[in-house]
Amino acid sequence: MSSASSLSVDKRDIVALEGVTKRFPGVVANDSVDLAIRPGEVHVLLGENGAGKSTLIGMLSGLQQPDEGRILVDGEPTAITSPGHALALGIGTVFQHMMLVPTLTVAENLLLGGPWWQRPKTEELEARVAEITRILGITVKLHARVSELSLGEQQQVEILRAMVRNSRLLILDESTSMLTPKGIDELGALMRRLVEQGLAIVFITHK
Repeated sequence: MSSASSLSVDKRDIVALEGVTKRFPGVVANDSVDLAIRPGEVHVLLGENGAGKSTLIGMLSGLQQPDEGRILVDGEPTAITSPGHALALGIGTVFQHMMLVPTLTVAENLLLGGPWWQRPKTEELEARVAEITRILGITVKLHARVSELSLGEQQQVEILRAMVRNSRLLILDESTSMLTPKGIDELGALMRRLVEQGLAIVFITHK
């Protein structure tokens, strides 16, 4: 994946990539990529397997570091050092393979991953979830085990987890690959509502 354009720093950008390059032995996965992401925008990364999509997402979500170039968050050069750090910066990722614990309830999954001292009380979580689900027009069963949910419902929980953490940029990695046609339609409607709320979305797909 490559880009030759040049971007100037703009503090309206949630995240900006400038000349980002990532190499692996024998291959350049990302070659001087420039990308600016602002609130309410949807960016689609389209490409076959091996095109460098996952590598780019890995750098935005703190799983990998660029070899060259820089990533700016709110106009400031930032090293995103871990998925937890990415979340703290407002970057949430829903990976192709669900990261939920099936034996736990939805509420318990929503609390995973953050520092224990920042975890909201049960009533605070319920109030926050009620607010988000009302805005997005979805229904979530907080006390159901994840194993009891459909794939589409599990995906909604992943998105909700990012929203509970106040994500401003949501990365959806191959999010339609395992959904039914109805699930794909529901995801599309949910994405539109997220964008209406000012969230930025990066949608990764190979088709």
